[in-house]
Amino acid sequence: MPCGSPNDVLAALAEGPAVAVVVAAYGPSVLEGVELTRTLRVRYPTLPVLIYHDPRSTSPRHLLAFFQAGAAEVVQKGEDFRHAFAAILLAAGHRVNARRMLEKLDPMLPPQSKRLFEYLLEKGEEPLTIEQAAAAVGIARRTLEKRLSRLGYPAPETLIGWCRLLLAAHMLEEQGRTFDEVALELSFPSGMALRSMLKRYTGVSGREARAGEGPVALVLTHLTEQISTPQAKAELKLRHSSQQALETALMAD
Repeated sequence: MPCGSPNDVLAALAEGPAVAVVVAAYGPSVLEGVELTRTLRVRYPTLPVLIYHDPRSTSPRHLLAFFQAGAAEVVQKGEDFRHAFAAILLAAGHRVNARRMLEKLDPMLPPQSKRLFEYLLEKGEEPLTIEQAAAAVGIARRTLEKRLSRLGYPAPETLIGWCRLLLAAHMLEEQGRTFDEVALELSFPSGMALRSMLKRYTGVSGREARAGEGPVALVLTHLTEQISTPQAKAELKLRHSSQQALETALMAD
């Protein structure tokens, strides 16, 4: 549905759900588009905002502002829009889901593990290697394994599996997908393989997960048990104490 102004977009969203919002990143209303993106991120955190830009007239500074405001992806003018939109919308949806799951985990993550979880969740649509995970946070594989061990966390390959399972649970529950549909979208071998992984990680079958508290709560409960270790809690306490000391010092000045 074409909209002529940010207010028109918000009014349309108030009347019914949308799959995504496409905002133009060029022209005289580009700054309004940035502000609209920021507003949508707050009001509709699961709604992907795609930026449609013209490389001849879009400022890189404006593109950066869109991403800082919460845009999910960019579509370049001149591309096969329908094909690009479908692929980008799929990726954008995964990123939005990843943000939501990260927000649920954030209070229990020490600073040194947040970047890793952010990457694992954002890339949860594909099976990652330990080397890829380590490179994403700028360290060697062995260093990653040591850091996770110091926090009392599971091995990297297990955390990769947990993050993929958490995204799968979100799609099963909040998007009403079947196991086969989720398996196809997240590159699992089959729906049966996804069910088997759920059973192996949580001890609960796919049918039982849907009938109980829900797949998301189920996976979050078990993952929380894995990462709420004494070592991680100590790191969080130390971080909190350091922040309080800094705030006290700033107030004293």
